[in-house]
Amino acid sequence: MRADGSRPWLGCAALLAALLAASSGRAAEPTISLRWLGAGPESGCLGQRGLSRAVSESLGREAFSRPPADREVVVWVGAREGVGFRALIRVRDGSRVLGERELVSEGASCSTLDEPLAFAVALMVDSEPLPEPESEPEPEPEPERPREKHAPEPAFRRFELALSAVGVSGALPEPTLGLDFGAELRALRWLGVRGHVVGLWPRARELGPAEARFGVYAGGAALCPGFRGERFAALVCLGFDWGSLSTDTDGLDSNTGDSRRFLATTAVAEARLRVTQRLWLVASGGALIPHDRERFTYRLDGERRTAFQPSAVCPRLGLGAALEL
Repeated sequence: MRADGSRPWLGCAALLAALLAASSGRAAEPTISLRWLGAGPESGCLGQRGLSRAVSESLGREAFSRPPADREVVVWVGAREGVGFRALIRVRDGSRVLGERELVSEGASCSTLDEPLAFAVALMVDSEPLPEPESEPEPEPEPERPREKHAPEPAFRRFELALSAVGVSGALPEPTLGLDFGAELRALRWLGVRGHVVGLWPRARELGPAEARFGVYAGGAALCPGFRGERFAALVCLGFDWGSLSTDTDGLDSNTGDSRRFLATTAVAEARLRVTQRLWLVASGGALIPHDRERFTYRLDGERRTAFQPSAVCPRLGLGAALEL
């Protein structure tokens, strides 16, 4: 009779043992901590707190515990070579790497990585990563350092084309406008060699009952050292222009055309604003200093008179765009 009466107690004990085993299995689920390296909120990135909050909201529960934990999610974020940011995510179990993923973004702000980074970390935290085969522990590579504190340095491009509208005073009888087309080859990030051609709209000078028209067409070369940042750039170009100063007359006793050599030293300062990844808005100011100030004369009523002579210094302003190739 005692043997038969003990069976209910044995069943209860087995049920209790099963409940304890299930409870122990749930308690044995690994804890996960989060560690953030590299660029932080000062660069527009989520940072450790922001990423932890975003992942927890996505999963609907607290995703991370305080260290020490069974596993660790290590997130490094830094600038790419060029415009954009890069994120490297690793799930570690002591010395073993259980999972790894890399994300890249071409945006100028680190915030472009926020949504894909939170989504990728949530997937890696919510799923059970498959451990890699046993191997010798690898030393964790040192994270790359961003080249700039707040923004990545733009890619170095060796060639560009530029087109500008220019205004020049003193090279012709009246202030005039023109077009300047140039190309630049950069041997170094801070130094370029520029070639250009420029044409100025002809201007006229009244000569009593007659009229003389003057125009300048020239080409030139210059060395352009300067600073080029992510958003702004400043350059100084020193060189020379060589071309012709032409004239033709109307209303004189003998109407003739003439052309004289135009040779000048040029000094131009530029300020630039990046509009897109390759396009700059360019504003410039400087001067032309003619070497040979040719004097144009004419004869009227038997008397020789001066029609025009270029100024010793000819101010120059420009506004245009430059495209990096």
